[in-house]
Amino acid sequence: MLAPLAILSSLFAFAGVASAANITITVGGAAGLVYDPPSVTAQIGDLIIFDFKSKNHTVTQSTFASPCTLMKNATTNVVGFDSGYVPNPDSTLDRKMIIEVTVSTPLWFYCAQGTHCQAGMVGAINAVETGPKNFAAFKALAMGGTANATTTGVTTGAPAATLGGTATATGAVVSGAASASAAASAAASSGAAGTASSTGGASSLASLSSILLVVPLAFAGIALL
Repeated sequence: MLAPLAILSSLFAFAGVASAANITITVGGAAGLVYDPPSVTAQIGDLIIFDFKSKNHTVTQSTFASPCTLMKNATTNVVGFDSGYVPNPDSTLDRKMIIEVTVSTPLWFYCAQGTHCQAGMVGAINAVETGPKNFAAFKALAMGGTANATTTGVTTGAPAATLGGTATATGAVVSGAASASAAASAAASSGAAGTASSTGGASSLASLSSILLVVPLAFAGIALL
């Protein structure tokens, strides 16, 4: 029988888990080149579930100042979260990436496919709408850009797989992102486990719940949990 203190501790732990929210953002699909909703408010510990629909998109972290460029720390070379390309031509596949929010400051992201970012396919978590760096300003800045930075993801049309992993990124813990190379994607598709290489580092694949069907994870320069 558990002591009263142990029971109380367990209840507090359960309450802490239960308080976290799941927030779903649809990527592409029938609505076109959009994230739906494009801007959300989340607390630390909340889970943001990116649900990938047609046709082939990414969720790639950027900064407010450079909306269509993968965020990278110039000193540590650590990059932001990046799903890589996630093809789902007819929206018939279950393709998701989940991030756990670990900061209260704004997180900005975009689609690195072609000129989707310049077409306004950008999103935000915890944008401060009362200040100059609000979501509308971020989107306007993105649509005024002329060039799209490359993502760490696989090439357009690369096969999706059902392996996943977890990595830390700036402001988030990420599960179920895309591979950084076609070779890693192909290895995962064949059921291989172990290590998938990416530019600037290697990422060990870790299993996810069978509920999630995701493509394999590989982030350059980000340590896996």
